[in-house]
Parts: sequence; structure tokens; C-alpha cells
Amino acid sequence: MFLMRKKTIEARKGYIGKLEDQLNEKNAEASLYTNLLEKFKMEVQGPYLKGQLNSKDIADKVNSLSDEELLNRASAHLKEIFEGQRHIYFQISLNDHLSNSGIDSLCLLCFAICSDALHNMPNHMLRKDMNGLKFDLIRFYEIRNLVLEYIEKHLQEHLNYSVHDDLIKTFKISQLKV
Repeated sequence: MFLMRKKTIEARKGYIGKLEDQLNEKNAEASLYTNLLEKFKMEVQGPYLKGQLNSKDIADKVNSLSDEELLNRASAHLKEIFEGQRHIYFQISLNDHLSNSGIDSLCLLCFAICSDALHNMPNHMLRKDMNGLKFDLIRFYEIRNLVLEYIEKHLQEHLNYSVHDDLIKTFKISQLKV
């Protein structure tokens, strides 16, 4: 009887040890996610929302585009962002067993902030408001550059190759080429 009790206690200690290890791992993941989210807010979201993005080079290039080029680029960027979001979403949802919800959320956050810069473009396109389209296109290029830097600097090591490659490909496709 004493031997049975000793084995039960040892088994429970082993179980408690495993639970403690899992809890420590989850706390480390949460800490990493919180740290990466703070960096996102400082390096991407803050400058974007405060209007601290001011790239004369980008503005000059966008302002030199014809109306037709503006419409074509805006249409292409909208399509690319939607397709990119869709692709990343399905990679995350179909590979749920490999998913890291904190990092996955950050990937989708990158798309969300770019979508914010694009959200008025359909109205500008319909009304043929080229000044509004230029403004939003400049903001999109600026935020896209910040997002690209953020992904390369902070997320690359935490993403599986496929997701990282898709994110970079999506954001680099939409680079300004004049």
C-alpha cells in the first residue's frame, strides 16, 4: 500500500511538472507576442496614425503618374491585399496544428493596417477623385514600407518559411515602380 501511494505521488509530481513546463512555455509565447505587438505599435501603427510618414520621394513619384496609371495601381493593390489576406488566412486556418495564434494575429494585423490605407480607394476610383487617390496611394506605399521593415526585422524568425515568404511576396509585389 505504501508503494502504491509513493507511485501515485510520483506520477502526480510528474504530471504537475509537465503542467508547469506547459505554463512556462505559454507565458514565454505570450511575452514574445506582447513584445512584438508593442514593437508593431511603436514602429508601424504609431507613425501611421500620427501622420508622421512623409516620404517626398514617394509623393513625387505618385504625383507624376497619369490618371490611368493611378487607377490601375490602386486596383492592383486592392486586389493584392485582398488576395494576400485570403491566402494567409487559409494557410493559418488549414495548418491549425502548426499555428501560433499570436504571430498569426500579427500577420493579419499587418494586412489590416495596409487595408486601412486602402479603404477609401474604391470611392475615389468611382468618383474619379485623383487627388484623393494620390493621397491614399502615398499613404499605402508609406505604410507598406513600414510593414515590410517590421516583418523582416521582427517576424521572420517566428514564421514558418511558407507564411513568411507569402507575406514578403505580397508586400513586395506592391512596391512603387515608376
